[in-house]
Amino acid sequence: MKKCEVCEVNFWWDDDVVIVDDALYHKGCVQIYPTGCFAMLDGEPLGEVENGEGDCAYDILDDGEYEEDAE
Repeated sequence: MKKCEVCEVNFWWDDDVVIVDDALYHKGCVQIYPTGCFAMLDGEPLGEVENGEGDCAYDILDDGEYEEDAE
């Protein structure tokens, strides 16, 4: 399972995920600045976001790398 670099929680299939320098973060765990989409964490720059304002986890991760709802 893939986890957020900040909160270390597994990604769920519908989580908004941003990619910064090949690292994965929940969109809500970082601050996104619209100057070309730049991510910050606690006032420290992480880098430019590679996928705009984020994509759903199921769009960028492989099956088995995120949690799914139990049916």
